[in-house]
Amino acid sequence: MSRQGSTLPSLVDERSAAIGGGTGASPGGVNARNARKQKVMAVASVAVLLLSGGIIYWQLFTGPPSAAAETRQRDLIDAKTGKQYLKFKIPPNSRFPYTNPDTGEATLYPAELCFWTRDGKAKLPPTYVLLNEYAGRPGDTICPDCGRKVVPHNPMPPPSVMSQLNAGGE
Repeated sequence: MSRQGSTLPSLVDERSAAIGGGTGASPGGVNARNARKQKVMAVASVAVLLLSGGIIYWQLFTGPPSAAAETRQRDLIDAKTGKQYLKFKIPPNSRFPYTNPDTGEATLYPAELCFWTRDGKAKLPPTYVLLNEYAGRPGDTICPDCGRKVVPHNPMPPPSVMSQLNAGGE
């Protein structure tokens, strides 16, 4: 028998109709899924573009502070009250004692950092110490926490002691 005159559908036609293909796709068929997928992709593309633009803007205009700004910050102690002012912004062309913003008096001095404990181990955060020399008092400055002498530009513990701190040996 010849297939030219046959009125029976072929297997290809049946499969195509079963998955929503052919001449007319059903509402829940392949074409509707493709349209939904395209909408999701368009929204995702816009979101990625906005996020990328935000990151570029942040990097260009709000990056980290300049080195000059970083050098104008100091950890200070008030000689009268003992209050600490960490990362205090030093006014340009000024010298210590700096003016305390709370009292208006020139009683702020640089803080020296002591990283020692009484038992000879390193610690974080450090103890902030006001040197007697800065406050105009006689004698050596002794750290109230560890009892060691504190000097200008007080050195940190050696790396071997600091590494014990990083390993959890506080």
